[in-house]
Amino acid sequence: MLGAGYEFSPHWQVAVYFSSGKTSDPFFDYNHNHVSILMSGIAF
Repeated sequence: MLGAGYEFSPHWQVAVYFSSGKTSDPFFDYNHNHVSILMSGIAF
């Protein structure tokens, strides 16, 4: 898993995450890739 984030304003941030993997069984091999983009804010 690899990720990066940036706080562009107080209490607001954006982040990007990437993960990759492989699943194997006797008949098939599966490659998995996943990208997540997250924007979050904190209010209190």
